[in-house]
Amino acid sequence: MIEDIFLCYDDDQNGVLSKEEMEEFTASCLQNMENEDQKMLGINLYSPEIFNNFFEKYDQDKNGVIDKDEMLHFLKEVAAASKVRAENVKSQKQNGY
Repeated sequence: MIEDIFLCYDDDQNGVLSKEEMEEFTASCLQNMENEDQKMLGINLYSPEIFNNFFEKYDQDKNGVIDKDEMLHFLKEVAAASKVRAENVKSQKQNGY
């Protein structure tokens, strides 16, 4: 999966994602996550401020790029958060919410 991300978004093929390349990846992911209601209401999940905070968090060595280890850390956190969210939704449905 990480190799596929870098193949698609590492435009200069230098083995890391620049801030601009990472912004393209993030915007693409968020655009795919928006549901039809959000699109109709004009709700945008992306903002430059949120992206900058995100980039600073995952650029762990502060060298201005995201390497494959940093991407792996990011994806693990996303997967863990998704699992918690799915468990919460499942629990709510079982309890009739």
